[in-house]
Amino acid sequence: MYSDIELKAFDIIDKFLQHLVDNGSGSVYNIGKDFYSTESQIAYKIMCDKDLISFRKGYADKNSIIDISTNGLTILKIGGYKKYLDTLQQQSDHDNYVKNLEIEKTKIDLKLAKKILKEYPYTKWIARIGLIIAIISLIVTLLQLLK
Repeated sequence: MYSDIELKAFDIIDKFLQHLVDNGSGSVYNIGKDFYSTESQIAYKIMCDKDLISFRKGYADKNSIIDISTNGLTILKIGGYKKYLDTLQQQSDHDNYVKNLEIEKTKIDLKLAKKILKEYPYTKWIARIGLIIAIISLIVTLLQLLK
C-alpha cells in the first residue's frame, strides 16, 4: 500500500514528533540523519502541509526553531502517522459503506412507493365497495329490525 520511501518518511515523522515532545523543540536538522535525503524531505513536506509542526518565526525556515502543533500531538496519541492514515482510510471506507447502504435503502423505498401508488386506485375502489356493502348491510339489518 505504501512504498518503502513513504514508510521510512512516516517513521521519520513519528521519531521527529516524539523528539519534539521529549525536548520541547527542535530544528530541521533533527528530522533525520540526512535532512536532504528523499525520505527526510518527504517527511518535512508532510509535516509542513499537515500542520504537524509550527515554526517560531511563523513561516517555514531552516533556521527557525520548530515546535509540535496540536495536530502533531494528535498523531502521536493515535500511534503514529501511518496509523493515522490507516484510521482515515477506515473512516472513509466506513463512510462509503454507510452511504451505499443509504442509497440502497432509498432505491428500495422508491420501488415500494411506486408499487403503492400503482396499487392505490385498486385499493381505493375496494374500500368504496366495502363501504357500500357495509351501508347495504346496515340498511338490511335495520329493515329486519323494524318489521
